[in-house]
Amino acid sequence: MKLPALLLLLLFSNCLFSQQTAKQTSKKETYFDENGNRIGATGFKIKYENYKVYAPSIVSETDSTITQKIVFREVFDTLQSRETLVKVLKQLTGKTIDNNQTIVINFFFKEPVQNQAPSIDYYASVKKYQKYFAKHKNSIQFFITEKNYDTGKTNVTIDAKGAIRNLLFKDNVEGGNYIIIKPNGHYYKRVGEYRQDEIPDRIKAEW
Repeated sequence: MKLPALLLLLLFSNCLFSQQTAKQTSKKETYFDENGNRIGATGFKIKYENYKVYAPSIVSETDSTITQKIVFREVFDTLQSRETLVKVLKQLTGKTIDNNQTIVINFFFKEPVQNQAPSIDYYASVKKYQKYFAKHKNSIQFFITEKNYDTGKTNVTIDAKGAIRNLLFKDNVEGGNYIIIKPNGHYYKRVGEYRQDEIPDRIKAEW
């Protein structure tokens, strides 16, 4: 009998935190909460375990130090300038975006997993997901990674100069993130692990 998905996700979350902690034991650690207040490792871990609400973001890391903060997994907000983003995407991908199109960006940070294909290779290969955008021309999809991300997928764009990251994904949350931006500039952003098949429903939703 399979474990419920919720339990599996909790086990994965605890395992990931343990792995991160093990990697960082030799480094000086600094932690901040979602409001920018400094907290201890225990307070950080307690918030992180509420994985439905929070995700850990790496602010900076060197050979001897690491600074992390808690961020919200889900954010609803409005872009200051959708036009600026459209120009950046045009320069980066060569694609033209209509004013009435909803923009969807799957953005991936580098993953410290050895001998395993990057997760974006899977996400960018799901034919059912690609068919949705081929059929619904009122939405346009982009797969983008931070610079130096190793992927062989031709439908993935490398954000070599960090333009998309600086505009939309300043918080470094390992693995995948996505954002849906409506024609009026309203957006929904999800950081950390997610289900790609939820995105079409999110596009259709009113918010």
